[in-house]
This record gives sequence, C-alpha cells and structure tokens, in this order.
Amino acid sequence: MVEKQFINGLKNGNEILKKLNKEFSNVDELMDDVQDQIAYQNEINETLSRSLVGTSNYEDDLDKELDALESELNPEKMNNAKVANMPSTEGLPSLPQGEQTEQKEREEFATEERSDTKEPLALLS
Repeated sequence: MVEKQFINGLKNGNEILKKLNKEFSNVDELMDDVQDQIAYQNEINETLSRSLVGTSNYEDDLDKELDALESELNPEKMNNAKVANMPSTEGLPSLPQGEQTEQKEREEFATEERSDTKEPLALLS
C-alpha cells in the first residue's frame, strides 16, 4: 500500500511538473514579447530625442537671424540697447587731453570697421 501511494504521488508530482513547465513556456513567450516592445519603445525614444535636439539648433539660428534683421532695420535702437548695458562711468577720473583724442580716434576707427563690414567684399557670379 505504501508503494502504491508512493507511485501515485510520483504520478501526481509528474503531472504537476508538466503543467508548470507549460506555464513557464508561456512565460518565455511573454518575456520575448516584452523585450520586443521595450526595443521598439527605445527606437521611438531615440527618434524623438533626435528631432527635439535639431529643433533647438534651428530655433537658435532663427533667433540670430532675427537679431541681425532687427539691427539692420533699427541700428540706433540696437546701439542704444548696447549702451544701456554698459556700466556707468561716473566717478572715474577724466583722461588728459592727449589720451582723449587717441581714445576718440580708436572709437571712430572701430565704428568705421563695423560699417565697412556691412558692404559685400566681392560679387559672386
């Protein structure tokens, strides 16, 4: 009797193991599907991040072009904005007369260089 119970126990254990193995094979398929979906999601994320990175560069270029157009249309306004950002010179000692003329010459030369660069150097054909 003990032997018969032992054999029945082995049969039941074997059937239970077979059922568990079938369930584990389903788990393997499920894990494969999950891995495929994760890989697909990573591809989507990579594609989206590439397009977003390019957008910010494009916006920077547009901002630079807009600033250039504004400076062409309103050069006085842009110069005033640059002067407004400069620190105050109050309280500084005044330059001797000889140094003042040299400073004015440097400033005039710098403004001439800036105005010269707006004209094209050569015509392309």
